Amino acid sequence: MYRPGFSPCGCGNEKGERMSKSIIERGLELANSGAYRRVEEIEREVSFEGYSNAAQHFAAPTFRKQLRSLMQSSRAARLI
Repeated sequence: MYRPGFSPCGCGNEKGERMSKSIIERGLELANSGAYRRVEEIEREVSFEGYSNAAQHFAAPTFRKQLRSLMQSSRAARLI
């Protein structure tokens, strides 16, 4: 469930801390957390955090593939 001000990965809880990163860096960080299962969830999170043009960045097929790969490997690592 989506909750404003809550990041399920627990990374970058302060808005100023998050915004010092590029949208790409933040997306990769969230994907690597293992807390997300879909690219759309990460896109919503970065939009909520105040990043603009998230849809444009997250529409790139190569970036989406990279995020999916990171999410999959991060989830697998959490199970070990």
